[in-house]
Amino acid sequence: MRRVLETVLFQLLGLACDIALAWCASTFVAGVVASRPPAVAPIACLLALAIAGKAASSRLAGQSAFLASRDVRRLLREQVFAKLLRLGPDYAREVPTAEVVQLAVEGTEQLETYFGRYLPQLAYSVVAPLVLFLVLLPVSWASGLVLLVFVPLIPLVIVAVQKVAKRTMGAYWDEYANLGDTFLESLQGLPTLKVFSADARRHEQMNQESERFRVATMRVLRMQLNSIVVMDVVALGGAAAGMCVALSQLAAGTLSLFGCLMVVLLSASFFIPMRTLGSYFHVAMNGMAASRKIFRLLDLPEPHDSGTAVAVPGDHLAMSHVSFSYGKGLGDALGDVSLDVPAVGLTGIVGKSGSGKSTVASLLSGRQRDYRGSLMLGGKQLRDFSREALARYVTVVPTNAYLFRGTVRDNLQLGDPTGSDERMWEVLASVRLADYLCSQDGLDTRVEEEGQNLSGGQRQRLALARALMHNSPVYVLDEATSNVDAESEDAIMDAVRGIARYKAVVVISHRLANVTSAHRIYVMESGHVVGAGTHDVLLGTCPQYRELWDEQSRLEHFDPVEFAEEEARRREREAAAQDAAAVREDGDAVAAFGEDAGETDAPLAPDDGAGAEGGEVPESVLEDDEAAERLALASLLDLGDVDETDDDDEAGETMVLGSGDDQPAPEPGVTAQIEAILATPLEEMVRQGAGERDAGDSPEPSPDGAEPPSAADDAGADRPRVDPSRIPLVDGGEDDANEGAGDEEGDGDEDERR
Repeated sequence: MRRVLETVLFQLLGLACDIALAWCASTFVAGVVASRPPAVAPIACLLALAIAGKAASSRLAGQSAFLASRDVRRLLREQVFAKLLRLGPDYAREVPTAEVVQLAVEGTEQLETYFGRYLPQLAYSVVAPLVLFLVLLPVSWASGLVLLVFVPLIPLVIVAVQKVAKRTMGAYWDEYANLGDTFLESLQGLPTLKVFSADARRHEQMNQESERFRVATMRVLRMQLNSIVVMDVVALGGAAAGMCVALSQLAAGTLSLFGCLMVVLLSASFFIPMRTLGSYFHVAMNGMAASRKIFRLLDLPEPHDSGTAVAVPGDHLAMSHVSFSYGKGLGDALGDVSLDVPAVGLTGIVGKSGSGKSTVASLLSGRQRDYRGSLMLGGKQLRDFSREALARYVTVVPTNAYLFRGTVRDNLQLGDPTGSDERMWEVLASVRLADYLCSQDGLDTRVEEEGQNLSGGQRQRLALARALMHNSPVYVLDEATSNVDAESEDAIMDAVRGIARYKAVVVISHRLANVTSAHRIYVMESGHVVGAGTHDVLLGTCPQYRELWDEQSRLEHFDPVEFAEEEARRREREAAAQDAAAVREDGDAVAAFGEDAGETDAPLAPDDGAGAEGGEVPESVLEDDEAAERLALASLLDLGDVDETDDDDEAGETMVLGSGDDQPAPEPGVTAQIEAILATPLEEMVRQGAGERDAGDSPEPSPDGAEPPSAADDAGADRPRVDPSRIPLVDGGEDDANEGAGDEEGDGDEDERR
C-alpha cells in the first residue's frame, strides 16, 4: 500500500502542475485581451516549472506503480509456490498444473494492472475532482458544482457494468483456463495421440474449445466497448455542461474572462481521472477474476503435517500389512504388502506394469500417507514425520527427473546448496559424466529447460548426480534406468551399487538384471507381494519371477539364426501334427467309402475276408505317427501312383472302380496294400523310390504324354501298389497329389532326414 500512496501523491503533484499551467495561460490571455499584458518573465518561469513538474510527477508516478505491481507479483508468486510445496506433489488432485501455470504467470500479470494502475487511479479519481472544485469555488462556484455533479455518474456506470462484467469475466477466465489445460495436455501427449491416431479427434476438440473462448472474448470486448461509450458520453457531457455555465456567466458579466478560461481549461481535468479509471477497470476486472482463483488456490486445505518425529541415520523402513487406495471406489492399489528395507544394502522391487511398484515408492518417500497398516521408520510411524524431515531422509529418483534451466552447477546445488566444486566433480565422476563436461564448459555447462540439449542418458545421470549431492540415508530409484542407453544404464547401476555399500537403496526396475545382486528382491503382482528372496532362490520358488527372467533372457540374448531354426522346427512339428490329423480324417473317409462300396453288386476285393471292411484303415495304423509317415512316404516316392501306359499294355493299370464287361479284375484290397507297405522298411522304400527316379533306360514316352513303365517297375512288379486316390499325401490335398511328380526329389530328401 505504501507504493500505492506514493503513486497517488505523485499524481496529485501532476494535478497541481496542470492547475499552474491553466493559471498561466488564463492570466496571459486575459491580460492580452484587456490590453494589460502581464510580466512575461515570471509567467515563463512558472510555466517552465509546471511543465518540468508535470513530466517529473508522471515519471515518478509510473515508477511507483511499477514497483507496486512488482512487489505484488513477487509476493503472489512466492505464496503460490509455497502453497504448492505445502500441498506436496499431489497438488494436481486439487488444481490442474496448467491452471497453476496460468495463475502464476498470466494471473499475476493481470494483477499488476490492478495494483499498479487501478487502485492508485481509483484513489486519485476520488481526490482530484474535490481538489479542482476547491480551486474553482472562488472563481465560479456554479460551474464547479455542475462539473462535480457529473463526476459521480461515471462510477455509477462502472458499478452498473461491474455486475455484468463480473459474470462475463468469470466465464472468460474459465474458458481461458480450460483452453490452456487442453492445450498443455495435447502438447505433452502428442506422441501418444499420433501413435493411436487420435490426433484428429483431439484437433476437433481443440477447435471447439477455441471457438468457445473466442465467443467469450468477443462478449468481454462488446461489454467493454459499450461501457466506454457510456463513460465518454458522461465525461464529455459533464465537461460541456460546465463550459456552458461558465460561458453564460461570462455573457451575463458575472464571470471574468480569466475565470471563464480557468473553467474551460480545468473542466477536462474533472473527468480525465474517472475516464482513465474506466479504461483500467476492464483490465482490473480480469485481474480480479484471476485473483479469485489465486486466493482459492491459497485457501486449499493443506495435508496434516504436524509430525515432530526425527529420523536418525541407521533407521530402516519396514512395511507390514500395508494397503492403499488412491480414492473411494477405485479399489486397492496395494493389498496386504509387507517388506523390509535394511539400513545398508540393495533392495529390489520387480513386477509387471501396474503391479504397484511406484505406489510403494510413493509410500516409502512419504508422498502418500492415507495408507492402512504399519509403515515404520526407525520404529515410528511414517505419518509421524514431517514432509521436510522425510525429504531429508529419503531421496527419490524418478524415471524422468526434471532438470531446470541454468548450468550444471545450478542443478547440482539443488541437492546441496553448500556443496563444493570438488564434491560436484566427485559425484559427476561416479555417474561417468565428468569426461563429457570437461570437454564442454565444466560445471558452467548450460542446461536447457528439461535438459533438452542433453541426451536421455545424460539427463538421467545428471539427475542421479543431483540426488547423490543430497546425501540422504535412503535412495529410491523408481525406474531410473528406463529409456536410457546401455552405457548410461551401466553407469547408473555402478553408482547405485557403490552407494549401496553404505546406504539403503531401493531399486524399482522392470529389468531383472539390475537387481540380481540385491540382498532381497520382492516380486509384486496385482498389488501383492508374491515372492521374496535372493535371485537364485526366486528362480526356484517363484513362478512369476522365473517367467519374467526367462522372457527377458530370451529378449536380451536374441539370436536370429537360432530363432529361425526354432521357428522351422516348430513349423515341422505343426505340419507333422496336421499330417497325422489328415491321415486320421482320410482313414475315416476310406472306411465310410468301403462301407458304401460293400453295399454295391461289384466286390471291391477278392474273397479274402475283407468284404466291406476292405476300405478301412486299421485303427492302430491311424494312431501311429510312424505308420502315417510310411503312408505319406509311399505316396511321395510314387510307390502307389497309377502307371498310365498305352492301350496295348493294360496289365499295368490299376482300376479302382468301374462298370462294364471290359473292366479288369480289381487289385487286392486297400487294407492288404497298407499292410504290405507297413511291412516294408523305410530304407528299402527310399532306395526303391530312388532307383525308380534314377532309372536312365526308360523308353521314349508315348504320344499321349504318359511314361511307359520302367525296368525298375518290371522288377518290382510283385511289390504292392497303392492307389493314390485312396492314400493321402503328406498335406492331404489334391494339389499336392498333382504336384507329387515334380517334387519327388525334395520329398525324398525330407524323408531321408526323418
